[in-house]
Amino acid sequence: MPARVIIDERTGTVVVGANVVLGVAAIAHGGLTVHVSEHPAVSQPNPLSKGGQTVVVPESTVEVVEKEGRIQAVGPATTVGDIAAALNALGVKPRDLVAIFQALKAAGALHAEIQVL
Repeated sequence: MPARVIIDERTGTVVVGANVVLGVAAIAHGGLTVHVSEHPAVSQPNPLSKGGQTVVVPESTVEVVEKEGRIQAVGPATTVGDIAAALNALGVKPRDLVAIFQALKAAGALHAEIQVL
């Protein structure tokens, strides 16, 4: 299945496919600041499980603040879904989401096809 981001400007719906990857980038849009951090977390199997292994997994945190515009680095390991959810929580208009995702694609940080309905 190809990696796709589907954006419906009329309804404000953003659908992100499972194969979408966001590389390292920096985002500044108007008065929005996006900050992404990643910390290692340990995942352990249930004590009664057979064959489970303890592994280190990345745990990403996305924080979006609306104030004077600044530029912030994002990624890697950040999903486009995380960024879309954070921007939607601030009430960013779908037209702005389109501009942000298209800029990420043009910068080579968004590894997916964008389809605007």
